[in-house]
Amino acid sequence: MVAQAVGLARACEYLRDLGMENVYEHERELTAYTLAELAKLEGVRVIGPTDMAERGSAVSFVVDGIHPHDVGHLMDSKGVAVRVGHHCCWPTCRRFDVPATTRISTYLYNDQSDIDQAILGIKAAQDFFGATPRVSA
Repeated sequence: MVAQAVGLARACEYLRDLGMENVYEHERELTAYTLAELAKLEGVRVIGPTDMAERGSAVSFVVDGIHPHDVGHLMDSKGVAVRVGHHCCWPTCRRFDVPATTRISTYLYNDQSDIDQAILGIKAAQDFFGATPRVSA
């Protein structure tokens, strides 16, 4: 129990030294970037607010024609770590009529290049599963 208390104390010191306002701003900037990049993808729908008003840093989404577990598995094979499932929000999944969601969760150790890799992973899933949106001629 002492080790955990010491670790927690050190983590609190680390965050205090960084400045919680800086942590907050970093997360907001990265979340705004994530939302903007996801909005550029056809066939991808964010579940929840699509702007920064009343928005946390975890961004859940679905990809048309692909089950979220398949999206997550493909992204994992490309080295992109995401979460999939109900995320303790099964009523929300029912409300939005989705079986589950894929979720990008960022923190201090992430930057825009991580989001860029996630976007490439989503595109790879669309290509692999044949769900790439087609532009009508």
